[in-house]
Amino acid sequence: MQFDELSDEAKAHAIENERQAWYGYFETRDLTEEFKWALEPLGFPTDDIAWSLSSCQGDGVAFYGDVDLAAYMKWKTPFGSTPKAYDEELEWLVSCKLVSNSNHYCHYNTMTVEVDFIDTHDDEYDYRVIINEIEAMVKDDIVSVSHALEKYGYSWLEGESSDEAIAERLANDDWWDYDEDGDRIAQTAVA
Repeated sequence: MQFDELSDEAKAHAIENERQAWYGYFETRDLTEEFKWALEPLGFPTDDIAWSLSSCQGDGVAFYGDVDLAAYMKWKTPFGSTPKAYDEELEWLVSCKLVSNSNHYCHYNTMTVEVDFIDTHDDEYDYRVIINEIEAMVKDDIVSVSHALEKYGYSWLEGESSDEAIAERLANDDWWDYDEDGDRIAQTAVA
C-alpha cells in the first residue's frame, strides 16, 4: 500500500523510519549543496565545506580552500569596501586561502586566513598594506558568512526533518510500498 493509505500510527512509524534513514546521507549532501550555492558568488571556497549542526559545542559551518579574489572583490565593490590599495592589475599577484586550525570543530573560528603576495620588487605597491587590508576584510566576512550559514542550516534542517515535510515527501513518492505497520516492503515496479 502507498503512504496515503496507511493508518495515522503507521504513517508516524514510516515518517520516523524515513527521518532516521534520511538524516545521514541526504541531509549532508543536500545541505552542503545549499552552502556551496551561497558561498560561490562570494568568492569563498566550496570544495571543502565542513559543518556540524547538532546544537553542541563547536558546531557551526566552515569552508576551506582558495578564495576567488576576483569574485570576492566583485561582491565587495558595491559596498565600497574593497581595499584602497587593491586594483584588478594586482589580481594575479595576490592569493588568499582559508585553512583549518582545528582537528575537531568546524565553525567561524576554525578558519585561518592566509594572504600571499608575489613580490615583484616593484615599489609602486605597498604589499604589507594590501595583504593586511585583504586579510582583515576576509576575516570579518568569514565570521559573518559562517554565522549566516549556520543560522540557515539549522532552519533548513528543522524544516526538512519536520513531520510535515517528510510526510509530504512520502506522499509524493510512489516508489515505495508499505506494510500495515508502515515499514517499507518492496519497490513498486516502474513502468
